[in-house]
Amino acid sequence: MKEHTHDDFLALIRERISKKQYDDLFSGGCCFHFALRSFKRGIGSLAYVRAARDPNKKGHVFVITTDGRAFDRRGYREIGALKKELCEWGDESHFLATEAEIEGDVVRCGLPTSLENQVFAIADEIITEKA
Repeated sequence: MKEHTHDDFLALIRERISKKQYDDLFSGGCCFHFALRSFKRGIGSLAYVRAARDPNKKGHVFVITTDGRAFDRRGYREIGALKKELCEWGDESHFLATEAEIEGDVVRCGLPTSLENQVFAIADEIITEKA
């Protein structure tokens, strides 16, 4: 099995943007960006579920609204529905995260500034549409 490099990740992000595969973009590594942008727009508190393959990492980041629903790239829904939709997490717990923690994760993604700006701009468009 080929190990994926950071360059592979960047190429995949660029490909998903060029093909307008935004659901894949935000479920395949850029959910941190989407959640951070949602948080900064006041939609809710930051939360995550652990990665299935490495419980020391975040698998999916989203926000929890004041009424207890989840909000991510697909819009609002019950937290349990979000986790079941993602299959990997089912009934597993979710955890709250801080803004600084998620900002650190965004930085660790290592997107060049121009690409990161594209991802945030797409997130802003989807948030405006779904919120």
